[in-house]
Amino acid sequence: MQEVSTLKQNKGSDKTRQFFSQLSNKPFLMSLLFNIAALLVCLIFFRPTYEVSDDYMTDAVLSGAFGSGYEPYLLWGNALLGYALVFIYKLIPTISFYFILMVVIGFLSSTAIVYLLFKKKINIVTVCIAITFLCIFTDDLYILVQFTKASAIAGISGGLLVIHGIWEAEKRRGLYVILGTMLALIGSMIRFSPIYYYGAFLLIAFIYYSVNFVSAMKKGGEEKTSGIISAIVKRLLVCIMLVGLLFCVNYLGSSIRKNDDRFKEFNDFQNYRSDVTDCIKQDYEVIQPEFEKLGLDFNDYCMMSYWHIVDSDIYSNEILGEVGSLLKQKNDVLTHSFTYVFKTLFERGVLFYPAALVLYLFMTLAGMFGKNKIYPLILFFAAVFYFVFFIYTGRIVYRVEFGVFCCAVACIMTSMTFNEESSFVKQKTRFFGKNMATVVSVLILIFVAVFRIAMIMPSVNYRSMSDEEYMKEFDNIMLKSGECVPWKTRLLTAYRKPEPDLVSYIENDKDNYYYVDFTSGIQTLYYNYDPWIRPEQGLFQKYGYFGSVVIHHPGEKYALASVGADPDNPYKSLLNDNIYVVDRFYPEVKLIYLRKYYNPNARAKVVKEINGLKIIKYYVPKEQIQ
Repeated sequence: MQEVSTLKQNKGSDKTRQFFSQLSNKPFLMSLLFNIAALLVCLIFFRPTYEVSDDYMTDAVLSGAFGSGYEPYLLWGNALLGYALVFIYKLIPTISFYFILMVVIGFLSSTAIVYLLFKKKINIVTVCIAITFLCIFTDDLYILVQFTKASAIAGISGGLLVIHGIWEAEKRRGLYVILGTMLALIGSMIRFSPIYYYGAFLLIAFIYYSVNFVSAMKKGGEEKTSGIISAIVKRLLVCIMLVGLLFCVNYLGSSIRKNDDRFKEFNDFQNYRSDVTDCIKQDYEVIQPEFEKLGLDFNDYCMMSYWHIVDSDIYSNEILGEVGSLLKQKNDVLTHSFTYVFKTLFERGVLFYPAALVLYLFMTLAGMFGKNKIYPLILFFAAVFYFVFFIYTGRIVYRVEFGVFCCAVACIMTSMTFNEESSFVKQKTRFFGKNMATVVSVLILIFVAVFRIAMIMPSVNYRSMSDEEYMKEFDNIMLKSGECVPWKTRLLTAYRKPEPDLVSYIENDKDNYYYVDFTSGIQTLYYNYDPWIRPEQGLFQKYGYFGSVVIHHPGEKYALASVGADPDNPYKSLLNDNIYVVDRFYPEVKLIYLRKYYNPNARAKVVKEINGLKIIKYYVPKEQIQ
């Protein structure tokens, strides 16, 4: 009986070994399983959402939240993609296919990267690399969804698929090129600008594979230089044509939008708006003399700093243009300094982000177990160059930095050629007779597993806070939308809405309109809504924001007009009986503004306070109404 039992156990273990042996020869299936597992972890243990309000406002415009119907012109995306999404929304109106698109693009991109890694070899080192990549990078793809990050990883993964197809694939080369082009194309339609950094990494990758090709041809006895050059030029032309396709599609989408007269004012305004709002805010004293020459004062500077530039007569494009030029001049004086650049680089901790640590780890593993040790260093210095460039130009946000790290890491992963002759691979250790590759990989996997488990454990602390405490904590963390804050995902294990009472109060008031202060609500209020469900049509006819990326958008103007507010100068409409303000930080700034430009007799009173957010009514006493 014992022999029979032993025989059955041996058969079972043989089947298990056979199964894993077969699985290890199927890189696509392995990649798919790993990525499905990573996606399920994010969906089960966290509450996925948009990382910044820009995506939510894009989704809101697309979904017709202003009450003027579906709008295909994505704020930063391609109009062609917008029309496709609107078509789907009309068929299935409840689901947010914009959000789903982001998640799907992240999944396909990370699957492609891990597949190219496993295509090289499946062993303990590459499994370690894949798990580490998925544990660190997928939080930014599935939990804190953001279009710049989705575009960057789609671009780099699609480009690497194309490069694999033209340089390494032994069969189905055309399929790799087609799939890679489609992935990069959709990414560029979500947002085009990341092409200017992932394109550079792809160029470095192309040169790397070209050098390898030349080396292999020389070793294989190919002596005709003209044949080698011809092969490289043909592949380069393919890449140029595909990049040209991305630019052509982007141009077509931009042309469609620019030719719509309804959006002329909004399109013209965007450059003025971004010059004023998307810059480093310095102390008022730095710009005071020049600012006052424009007829503006400290209160105007506060308004502009908090995005409250919605009154087009007061803050015309001409005024904003002069202010933008002034701010840029002062910013250049500040940022165009090596001292400032390197100080900021370390103060922001860019080189110590989790993504940066992964980059260092993969560089080390490539050095220990891979054949090429120079290529990872080149990629690292390319990443540092971009970080220095962004700081130098005053454009520093985490979502862009994430994209740069993702590009460098993806290029290392997909070029990882395992060196069987490496001394680290061959070297035996005292740890159960295992080689160095196994020992190092197991230790890394243990560390990553502990870190991941710690992050996915539901936060008891966040669940036990009062509503006001949780809202303040949520604000403190989520308002740092331009910084790398790993604890954002930890916060989202609580499955708790930050401002449900305020949302309920606003949505149950059918008679009044609520204008929400930009800083008080733009980055947190939308977390009360399920991102999988598109914003309902007409939602922003109940409330809106003092300044956002949709200032002077036709949809916003429609919503303001529908509640009796002046769509061009909505601030003066704060004195209307049916319009209230939700504010936590700057009610006095708004009151001073109203008194300066509209009515010196304006007053303000708090009519209700909900979890620290004040609902304020601006008015003019009856006896002082002229």
